[in-house]
Amino acid sequence: FNVGWPAKFTDEQVKARLKQIEAVWKKYEEAGVADKAYVYGFDEHYQEVAIPQIYGAIGKEFPKLKRAVSTGPRGKPADDFVDIWTMSLGTYFAAMQAGHIERLQPKGVQFWLYLSTSAAPPRPNWWIDSPLIESRSLFWLAYQVDADGCLYYFINHAIKKPSPIDEEAGPYTKWDPHSFPGHNGDGHLIYAGKSGPVPSVRMANIRDGIEDYEYLKALERLLIKKGVVKNQAEARKHVKEQYVRYVGTNFWIHTHEAELLRAMRDRVAEAIEKLNKSP
Repeated sequence: FNVGWPAKFTDEQVKARLKQIEAVWKKYEEAGVADKAYVYGFDEHYQEVAIPQIYGAIGKEFPKLKRAVSTGPRGKPADDFVDIWTMSLGTYFAAMQAGHIERLQPKGVQFWLYLSTSAAPPRPNWWIDSPLIESRSLFWLAYQVDADGCLYYFINHAIKKPSPIDEEAGPYTKWDPHSFPGHNGDGHLIYAGKSGPVPSVRMANIRDGIEDYEYLKALERLLIKKGVVKNQAEARKHVKEQYVRYVGTNFWIHTHEAELLRAMRDRVAEAIEKLNKSP
């Protein structure tokens, strides 16, 4: 649910948003998925008045509902009313440099990566023109920068295309992957096929990247469980120094060598196996 991004809400607009949430919130709770729900707003806009206004009201009425924005923190008063900051890679890096992530993350505030047309090379992206490895390595970088999640605005922008792909007609198609000027495949991770959704090769690599991230987290947990390190901070530091930094150190410096990424994945797997066998 997108609350919008005006500079200021009227009282009637606030009441209308709360009524929309109320209409479905109990269903989310009954289904056991309320902890996964969040409201979204302020798409690439920072509004100092409106964010505390609408998210303050939502927080009061629905304290368990997370509140997300796609912009970066700038200090009070908005800081106190956002649970998830989703930021383009450049904005994320700036938030790191300004100390916002270090300041707010220990309080339970989440920071997600947000891919958009602003992330041009050498920053990774999921365009058709981007090196395919970036669809996978982004999740290694997410671990490197302590990101809690990743927001992608659209995976089936293909619904705006007139003719579905005939999967039985061979590998060549007249499908136009153009999204915006200079951005082919942006928002097109899944295509429209005659018999149903057709996943892209990028989507398959994104899946592998998510699995890589879970490998890194599994190793992190084992390092703590087996007493190799004392806490999560030490575990994350160990995983970054021994494995992740070889795949990428930041959004500007990251490998395009698939063999290197696979080698690091194997090393992580070997470390997990060794720890599992240890007393």
